[in-house]
Order: sequence, then C-alpha cells, then structure tokens
Amino acid sequence: MANRKKILTIRKWIATFSSRILRLESSKLTKGRLRRIVAFWNSFEDWIKFEMADAAGRLQESEDWGDGDNVGVEYRATLTTRTKAGWPRRKLVDVWAACEPRAVRWHFVELKVAFDNSNAQKQFWSWRKDLESLRKIDRRIGEQIPASISSIMFAVGFSRKALLGRVGKATAGLGCPKPLMERLPLGDKWIDVVAIVEER
Repeated sequence: MANRKKILTIRKWIATFSSRILRLESSKLTKGRLRRIVAFWNSFEDWIKFEMADAAGRLQESEDWGDGDNVGVEYRATLTTRTKAGWPRRKLVDVWAACEPRAVRWHFVELKVAFDNSNAQKQFWSWRKDLESLRKIDRRIGEQIPASISSIMFAVGFSRKALLGRVGKATAGLGCPKPLMERLPLGDKWIDVVAIVEER
C-alpha cells in the first residue's frame, strides 16, 4: 500500500458512489467515522454527503476520512471574488478529496437533492450556482488547487422528459461539459444522478 500510487479520478469516484447508493450497502464503520456521522446525519442530503466521502476514502484506502489530508466534508474554500467590505468570499464545499494521498490537487464536489415538487426549480438553480461558485475557487492558494470541480444533483421522482427539461434550463449558457447522467432503480422508484464535472 505504501509504495503503491493511488490516483482518485472523479468519474471512478462517482461511479463507485452511485453503485453504493444502488445497493444501499452498510458501511464498515470505525469509531472515528461514527463520530463524524453524528454531526451530519440529519437529512437525506447530509446522508449522501457522508456516503460520498466514505466512498472516496475507501477508494484511497483511507480509514478515517476527515482526520487527515485526503478526504473530508465541508471545506471552506476561498474564492477570487470579494465582499463589499473587500474580504475574500468563501464557499462551504460539501465534499473534497485529494487526487492521491498527500496531494496538493483536489476534487471539490457540491451536492444537491431535488424532488419532483414545487421546490424543484429552486434546487436546480442552486445546483447551477454551486458550479459557478466552484469555478471561482482561488487557485493561488496552494492547499486548494482544484483537480476537478463537480456539481451533482440527485433528482427523485422525475420523468426522463421532465428531468432533461430541468437540466437543459439549468445549464443553458453555462458553457459546461455534457452532464453525466445515471438512473438508479430503488424499489418501485428511482433516483437520477446528474453530475457536471469539469477537470481543471
């Protein structure tokens, strides 16, 4: 393990994470991981945040994500834009992971959940705004150089036509790559994972 160079690619991370959500497998938890769950286990979105961080940790064979430098949740990134008072703006990033252990380049990921209800438009717009904020992470700060930025939407209960319409409107004029899309069956329901991934 020590002599093996492990590089975490964002697409492998998303695929591994999606597979775990599909199987709803139980995690093999250390006491350190359990302590971290307590702070975030209060909503569907927070559960997804934990699962994604845990998936990254497993790919990197990192036992206690959040303690070291490889994987964690809720990183406060400094942006290139400034407040009216002249202070750098900051963005609380949901999940982050190093490309490889002890690396200086990172994958930064924002997560959103939308249900097919009256709040859907707001959530899809927020998904777009997340990507716009991630693009402004200040690369001049050495410990937060992005290897990739991703804004991932978990859409629950949308028909394929309705989902494509929402995605099209939310990404119009954004100049982003074609979103990665995967439908995960869940009993008689489904979850659509829609990810905009930009490698830097």
